[in-house]
Amino acid sequence: MVAAIYGDRKDLLARESMGQITNDAASVFSQKLVDELMGRPEWQLKNPPKYIFLGVDPNGGGSSDLAIISMCFESNNLIFCGAETYPAKNHDQIQLLLLGHIRALRGHPYLRNAWVICFFESNLGLEAAHMVRKYNFFSVLLQFLLTFLQTW
Repeated sequence: MVAAIYGDRKDLLARESMGQITNDAASVFSQKLVDELMGRPEWQLKNPPKYIFLGVDPNGGGSSDLAIISMCFESNNLIFCGAETYPAKNHDQIQLLLLGHIRALRGHPYLRNAWVICFFESNLGLEAAHMVRKYNFFSVLLQFLLTFLQTW
């Protein structure tokens, strides 16, 4: 099945399913731009945002890591609220990392009441479909609400 999806594109198979790092020539952003972004001073929120956008890129196996990033907008600026990676090997680790990330967001007074809009990439590894099957949406929502109430 995997061969049918990727065909002759062994580079895509290695990158998407085995965690191979993409070379700079094929990356969306150059390493220099990423380094400049990460070197900027920390943004201090001046107002509570209405929404936090949370993206999850599950690891596809091999040596790759699950990645979580959260962002919000303020004054027409896209603000990174948090970013982390972890070599999650099972759904329990995914849940711990995801809930830990959201708890950390809720710990910031300006992010406490923002709606969290989630974007999960679905790939061949520990993808969103597995998360949905194992953790029904309402139980995850309930956990988020309980976390929110505990930190209030």
